[in-house]
This record gives sequence, C-alpha cells and structure tokens, in this order.
Amino acid sequence: MSIEKTKKLLIFLHKYSLLITKENPATLEEKWKPVVDKLTDEQLRTGCEYVKTHDCQFITPIRFNFVAHGLIDTEIAYEQARDKIYNHPAVYHAAVKANINKTTATQEQEFTNFRRAYNYECDKVLRGETIKTIPAVINSDCSNPTYKNWKSQSISHARQYKKTIDDKHFSHDGWSQEKCMAFLKEKLGSKNKLVKSLEKNVGYYEHQ
Repeated sequence: MSIEKTKKLLIFLHKYSLLITKENPATLEEKWKPVVDKLTDEQLRTGCEYVKTHDCQFITPIRFNFVAHGLIDTEIAYEQARDKIYNHPAVYHAAVKANINKTTATQEQEFTNFRRAYNYECDKVLRGETIKTIPAVINSDCSNPTYKNWKSQSISHARQYKKTIDDKHFSHDGWSQEKCMAFLKEKLGSKNKLVKSLEKNVGYYEHQ
C-alpha cells in the first residue's frame, strides 16, 4: 500500500519539482518510501497542497516531511509569534518558551531564543510526539478578523516576508483569492475556523 502511495506522490511531484524530474527513477522510490510510510493521508494532502501553492522546484523528502506536518520556516514562525498569530502549536509553544515580546532582549537575541525553542518543538512533531494544542482562548482570538481585513493583513505580512515569499505571488492590484487562501492556511492552519468558513463561501467572497 505504501509503495502505491509513494508512486502516486512521485507522479504528483513530477509536475512541480525539477529535482524529481532530474533524479534517477530507480532511486526515487527508495528515497521517498520511508517518508510516505510515516505520513497519514491528511499529512500527504497537506504536503501536496503546499507544493501546489508554493514555488517548490527542488522539494526533498526532508522538506516535504516538514511541510506535511504543517510546519513553517523559522523566519515566518517568528513573525507569527511576534504578531501573536499561530498556524501550528509548535509556533505557540516556542513563542511562550522564548518569551516573545515580553523581555528586554534585542530582536536578534529574541530570534535566537525563538529559533532554539521552535527547532525543539519541530523535532518533537517530526518524531511523532504529541504536543499540546493552542489554548482555546488564543485560538479564538486568531479567528476574529473578517475575511477582507485578513486579506489586507495577509498582503501586509507577506510583503514583510519577501525573503521567503516570491514576488510573483502578487499582482498589481493585490492577491488572487487562491493565493490569499493559501497564505491564510499557512498562517492560521487549514483547521482554523476562519479558514474553514471561507472555504465554504469561496463563491460569495469572489464577488464582494
């Protein structure tokens, strides 16, 4: 079963990854099967969705495993922590451990502390350990803004992340709805109430 899943994943990745297309097909399954074996169907979908909505020309098994668990790059996670917006429990717990926005440390020191804490939380997630969920009150606070406000905020945040988000994601008059939704999912997580409600009303918001 996992061999079949691996083949299907590689066929999918072949459309998006230059690394996959250049590798020897005989070694691809051997490299990717251990990753696929440990991922649930939902995690595989999460990883594939990330590849579709981001510029992942050189996706590797290690990188795919990372994003399939819903984890994000440290720089973006740190900005989320400073904004008190958490797309994953690992971001929240790292922010708490690093005392983000609560110390007199310089931003460089604060980032170093956060990176250490976030790497620790990510390692736990990737080992398959269960970490505590984000407290309901915190999660609720993240779900309050309306779609239009979030679209504006998302664009604002994205422009701060130019090192990690390609400029071609922007058009002259702002984001497409698809890119906006992808960014919201990355910031808040696909299970967030706001994200779920927006997905059910795509047609409505398209014409607002």
